[in-house]
Amino acid sequence: MTAHASKGLQRDFVFLLCCSGGLKGFPSAIPEEPLLGLLLPEVERMPHAEERRLFYVAMTRCKKKLFFVVDQSRPSRFMYELHDRICPNIFRGVKLPPQCPNCGEALRLRHAGSDPSRAFYGCTGFPNCRYTRPCK
Repeated sequence: MTAHASKGLQRDFVFLLCCSGGLKGFPSAIPEEPLLGLLLPEVERMPHAEERRLFYVAMTRCKKKLFFVVDQSRPSRFMYELHDRICPNIFRGVKLPPQCPNCGEALRLRHAGSDPSRAFYGCTGFPNCRYTRPCK
């Protein structure tokens, strides 16, 4: 069932799908319609506030065990928050790729041509985010 439909219900085991970054991830990278900004009374201070609340609702439906289904090479911003700040002990040795400081998406190792010495990290949010950094 969807996270929206799960509100008010509980289950022993909950699987949260689409915990990867990108357009159809959680939070979604699909830009909001400009008209929504005109209709909504107040802008939220927290980025992705509505999807953050929905994510919390989905997580709190669980009684025994919660599973996140995530592409480990492209975790969502919410996975970084859980991993780094909120509950790092639940990840049990899972190492996430570096996070883009500009947009919050994952950084992926890229190669400029066939020369490995020209490797760099590029944001998986490209082309919307063009952040890069050299390998260290």
